[in-house]
Amino acid sequence: MELNRETRQDAIREARREVPIYSPSRVYVRDLPGGGHVMIELAPEFADRAPVGRVVVERRCDAARRDGHQPPAIAVVKDCGDGEVNELFRLATDNVAIARALLQWERRSVARGD
Repeated sequence: MELNRETRQDAIREARREVPIYSPSRVYVRDLPGGGHVMIELAPEFADRAPVGRVVVERRCDAARRDGHQPPAIAVVKDCGDGEVNELFRLATDNVAIARALLQWERRSVARGD
């Protein structure tokens, strides 16, 4: 039996209602010397998805300027265990490593045309 477009969309909407959406938890936040802050976020394990950890850098000091802006994730680790969280912490506490990672992120963004 082939599903038409409307039936498929109804099925997708129904599936989404049954799957709770988990937002990441911020487990570490610190201010950066030049303004802004760095965070470690962990998204919990859910169903067949392994936990995900990431280091995010908010470069904008003024909260009003953050609207509509997603801060760059300079490191993302899937299947994040204790060892991986330790590595994310090392990055988040090292200003030079953060600066290097931001430069790499910017280069990738320019190459993609973002």
